[in-house]
Amino acid sequence: MRLSLALVALVFSGTVACGGAISIEPGEDTGTDTGGDTDLPPDALPDTMPDGPSTCGFGACSTATSCFDGCNECWCSPPGDWSCTTKACVDSGPGWDTAPPPPVCPPYFPAPGSWCPGPLKCSYPNSCGSSDSAWCDYPGSTWKTSTGPCAGTCPAVMPKEGTACLGPAKCEYWKSCGTSDQAYCDPSTGRWKTYYSDCPTPPPPPPPPTCPTSPPKSGSACSMSWTTCAWNNGCGAVIEGYCEGGSWWLSDPGCVPGCPASKPPSGTACKPPSSMACTYLAPSPSPGFCESNCFCAEDYRWACIPGGCSSGGGGGWEDAGPPPPFDAGF
Repeated sequence: MRLSLALVALVFSGTVACGGAISIEPGEDTGTDTGGDTDLPPDALPDTMPDGPSTCGFGACSTATSCFDGCNECWCSPPGDWSCTTKACVDSGPGWDTAPPPPVCPPYFPAPGSWCPGPLKCSYPNSCGSSDSAWCDYPGSTWKTSTGPCAGTCPAVMPKEGTACLGPAKCEYWKSCGTSDQAYCDPSTGRWKTYYSDCPTPPPPPPPPTCPTSPPKSGSACSMSWTTCAWNNGCGAVIEGYCEGGSWWLSDPGCVPGCPASKPPSGTACKPPSSMACTYLAPSPSPGFCESNCFCAEDYRWACIPGGCSSGGGGGWEDAGPPPPFDAGF
């Protein structure tokens, strides 16, 4: 088929893939032309430009120059426009005027600090229900990464109120005082809600054990384990008792002849036959009891001196009065 001669430049996209501004071919296309001979007028090809796909058929040109782009021939017509043959050429790939493809996220989570094509922001599901992120700021920079929190798990420490979370999660944090604080991840807001509990006020210490004002019956029940008490027996001696295993155990040494029922004031008159000291309980500054020993001196007056002290329940030093009718023990 013969094409009519024309100098109107036609631009094709995709038909000729070897590049160049394409126009009609002058002369007859025999179908076997390899780009050598043309029927251009002799004065149309006085000069030849260097062949090459990067310049032939593109940009400014000098009138009456020609070039070969590897597939088609081009010539520069007045006032400086390219015209080229329209042979179908084998596509050799994208040319210089083809835009590079946009960067895409890699199919795997990239290593932090590795090269990236950028700018990109990528997300990758992790193994615990949330997503890990990777982003590239600009082409040729390096990947920056962050890992998302696991859904439904509790932090190691109590989270702060209003910080981000992945629900649902309800966490409990025990305190040394026996109570616990709680944190709840609200799935509707994706934020932590926290609830703090108060530590209980410690109870007051139990009161110190006190001894009965009078000697109990030996073997009777008691609730003050390992408590020792003492009472005046009313005739110059001291009854000692202690609570063990829930029962009272008492010991009474008996009466001392000539001793009054209670401690006599020092200096008051006395008379024999009292040749032994009379023992009486005396007040103690600390829980327990102290003894006072009294004897009838040579001037027939009572003399009382301090005796030993024992620890035990308070209040046991009070006089019990005359000995009551009870089993004095073992």
